[in-house]
Amino acid sequence: MSKEQHYLTVMTIAILSITITYQIALFGVFTYIWGALIFSLVLYYLLGSILLSSGNFTLQLKNSKVKGGDQLLERLHLHMKINKPFVKRDLKLEDLATTLSVNRQTLSQLLNKHHKHGFTQFLREYRINEAKKLIENRPELSMEGVGYEAGFRSNSSFYEAFKKIENCTPADYKNRLQKAV
Repeated sequence: MSKEQHYLTVMTIAILSITITYQIALFGVFTYIWGALIFSLVLYYLLGSILLSSGNFTLQLKNSKVKGGDQLLERLHLHMKINKPFVKRDLKLEDLATTLSVNRQTLSQLLNKHHKHGFTQFLREYRINEAKKLIENRPELSMEGVGYEAGFRSNSSFYEAFKKIENCTPADYKNRLQKAV
């Protein structure tokens, strides 16, 4: 059956169904809403089949691969390691995507797939790792200073993220380091 024949068949069945439904509704067997429901279902079905068959619209699955994902991931980690953009408190996904010359959606999809979390958690992990390095290498900094230098907006967000990722407070982490030495 060609596309045109399929389309005409569906339209004929739809028009007949709607007409019959409204005729039956006149006698009180159905309510008039059934005609509207049938019309809506047929409309959505036809629009979906037209869009999918035209090639202008593709259904993208959640698990689809990002083209060049491994290379992009490598570039992302290298950029994070060398340039440390995460220390900027107002860093946004768009900023990072622009720097890496990819669109926001591609970068977001890559982070969700490879890190099982979104951009915010990815950023927190880099900031916590930076905070741990600061605690180890710059003992003169207060815990608030460490959080600030690592890119956190507030002390509470720093303490909360540190405890969530490291299962201890920053002060406990510092004490453990001092005892180990």
